Amino acid sequence: MEIKHDAFISYNHAADQKLAEVLEAGMEKLAKPLFSARAIDVFRDTTGLAANPNLWGEIVDHLGGAKWLVLLACPEWAGSRWCHQEALWWIDNRSTDRILIALTGGELAWDGKMGDFDWIVTTALSKELRGRFREEPLYVDLRWARGRNDLTLRDAEFHEAVLDLSATIRGVRKDELGGEEIRQLRRTLRIAYSTAGILAALALIATAAGYGFWVKRNEALLETKIARGGKLAAESNALRLQRSELLPQSLLKGIESMRQFPSLEADQAIRSGMMRTFHAVPATPLTLLVMAPISPATAVPWPAKSFGSLS
Repeated sequence: MEIKHDAFISYNHAADQKLAEVLEAGMEKLAKPLFSARAIDVFRDTTGLAANPNLWGEIVDHLGGAKWLVLLACPEWAGSRWCHQEALWWIDNRSTDRILIALTGGELAWDGKMGDFDWIVTTALSKELRGRFREEPLYVDLRWARGRNDLTLRDAEFHEAVLDLSATIRGVRKDELGGEEIRQLRRTLRIAYSTAGILAALALIATAAGYGFWVKRNEALLETKIARGGKLAAESNALRLQRSELLPQSLLKGIESMRQFPSLEADQAIRSGMMRTFHAVPATPLTLLVMAPISPATAVPWPAKSFGSLS
């Protein structure tokens, strides 16, 4: 079963694993529409193959569904049985017109008179490909990139190489693809700025709503405290007007009312309770000492002789 791909990368793992990874990522990312997973689909065996006893059969399935073959040519590629087997299958079943070469090591030399590679100088391709190419294939020199671990599309030279390969694979001019990349970048930036503006507006709305909720919550709590304080003050007054033994409870209710919400009603409840208590408790030097500072206007004068009874 053929699996459709825009390109199939053939490479030697020991020599060009890292470079194949960044090349695959760069071709898939270049001029990628914002909401698409990739711009084109590039197959690389490490990412595309699962464990399979019929490995060559699965590779053929992916080769058969690819539109272009990208060779990472180098002496290690030339010495790999799997690599030149992939190239030979492609030439036998597709065409050399659909092969792109990325030179990552060694040498490539085309002999125009012979209409073939100069196999004395050429070391980056296997000699099994002798006589297979009718014309000199397009290739990009990436020998400078081997061993680099920091390659991205932000690197101008690497970006140029990816643009060369991707434009051919996508069937557009290089300048058109570069222009499309700029348009996609601008579109992405516009959406990003718009999204940031929307998020900022939503944050302001959320902040305003939160502040409004906080104000309403505090108002509700204040109203609750006022109501609770008023209720306690009323209960304090009711207890004060009943039996004298309930005066301590009346005072406690008044104090709790003041704690809930300081109000005139709470103050009057406490004052009235204290006055009632003052009149209800027998006048002794100790009670006079305690109560006099609270109600000096109504306090009974202290008999001088009463102090003698305390000794």
